[in-house]
This record gives sequence, C-alpha cells and structure tokens, in this order.
Amino acid sequence: MHRKLYVKNENGKNIYKISSKVFSVGHKTVICATSGEKVAYIEQKLFHLMPTYNVFLLTMSLYAG
Repeated sequence: MHRKLYVKNENGKNIYKISSKVFSVGHKTVICATSGEKVAYIEQKLFHLMPTYNVFLLTMSLYAG
C-alpha cells in the first residue's frame, strides 16, 4: 500500500508527487516530478537509536521557480 501527497508551487500547480510505502521494513519514499521522472529516493536506515535516513538525489532537474 502506498501513501501519496503532492507538492504545489505558489500558483497551486502540482510540481512533485511524493509516494511512501506504508507496509515495509523501514520507511521508503520516492519523490517524482509531475512528468513521472524520479527526482529523489529516501530510505530509513534500520537499527539506529534515532531515526536515520539515506537521501539519494537521482536528477538535478529540481524545480527552480
């Protein structure tokens, strides 16, 4: 099962879709541009005292305005 939310710009247009796997070992999140291109991937590292995450930037086409 996935949980989805959208990031909007100042005009209310969707610019990113964030999708998280709800039932998985460790949290896994994918951030995609509205074109469907994967922009970043975030995963939780397990077995740490505090929540620890790895963030992977997959492209440099981040929204610039």
